[in-house]
Amino acid sequence: MVSDDPIQQLETQRIFAIRLNACGCIIDTPELDFEVKLGQRWKRVFLQADDATMPAFQRFRSERLRHPRSVTQIEAEFTGVFYQWVQGHQAPGLQFMRAVDDTLDDGDKNNP
Repeated sequence: MVSDDPIQQLETQRIFAIRLNACGCIIDTPELDFEVKLGQRWKRVFLQADDATMPAFQRFRSERLRHPRSVTQIEAEFTGVFYQWVQGHQAPGLQFMRAVDDTLDDGDKNNP
């Protein structure tokens, strides 16, 4: 059974459904353009890559920019850090490891 606690999900989960959903209120921080599905909700995250995963991350981000809001999967690890992006909103940090597949057909592709 999947926990309803999003923080517990972040700490134990490694495969995430993800979509690009850029927010107009966030300027010059492309790491905050992504949301992951935690339970029944989408949660904005700070998605980062290290030197080893940067080429794969750049390919992944480029593909998502061509298909915004389409849902796909990544393997990522919770960094334990939260990033404040507007007053009262914090995005958990995720370390990108790899894209798992191209698209997910789970009925959430058009879920705003």
